[in-house]
Amino acid sequence: MQKKILFFFLLITSVLYAQNKPVILYGKVTDSFNPIENTHVFNLNTKQGTFTNKEGLFRIFAKENDNLQLSSIGYETIIFKVTTYSLGLNANTIQLKIKEIELDEVEIKKHNLLGALDLDIKQVPQDKVLESVDSWLEEIMNMSEDAKKNLPIGKDELHLVKPNKVNIANSFKGVGGSFGIGGKSSKQKKELELKLEAKQNFPKRILSLLGKDFFYNDLKIPKDNYYHFIDYCSYKSIEKLFKNEEILELIRIFQEESISYLKVIKKQD
Repeated sequence: MQKKILFFFLLITSVLYAQNKPVILYGKVTDSFNPIENTHVFNLNTKQGTFTNKEGLFRIFAKENDNLQLSSIGYETIIFKVTTYSLGLNANTIQLKIKEIELDEVEIKKHNLLGALDLDIKQVPQDKVLESVDSWLEEIMNMSEDAKKNLPIGKDELHLVKPNKVNIANSFKGVGGSFGIGGKSSKQKKELELKLEAKQNFPKRILSLLGKDFFYNDLKIPKDNYYHFIDYCSYKSIEKLFKNEEILELIRIFQEESISYLKVIKKQD
């Protein structure tokens, strides 16, 4: 009788252990018609993740009652709860829903346009911000070296202050090398302006590519901290990756860096 009780106890223990032991879960992510490539699949319990391939297939370690978070650009993020049935050899087909994009309301105002391009173009308002930037760049280029050294540092630029004296020898040093200023040709000045403009527009192009939901909702980056977060990730050569169209690697870096970044700004608060 005691042997039967011991055998029954061992059997129950082995079944419970098997249920709690992570195994490989096979899955396929689709929309209404086609597989979705590069969907991020993240196990919220084990903190491990993976991506789907071109056929929308993935595999990940999971156990019963684990929660898998699936997110992809342009689709609504969902949570998939793992059941005993999910852990079979057959692939679990998971369907994502296309995210609806609400366009801002457009207000049509009365205008004085005549329909003739050569006449109407004279009535188009000028971009005051762009004019201010151009004027600011020209003013800096015409400054003396002493004036450049004494330019004030804004509150959001304190991290750029160096403890040692900075020597400016007719050059502007930044991302990608140095560019001459004092006594240089108009061609070199134009190249400098283009470099500065590209660097200024880079965060906007990243936001346009990956979408606001990716940064503000998926990564939980505060909207007011977006530009600071992009600067925080710059040491990972994200501009080069963007230029080379290595979008998947960019996404991976942003997801990885967002974890430490949120911890940093939380400590500052």
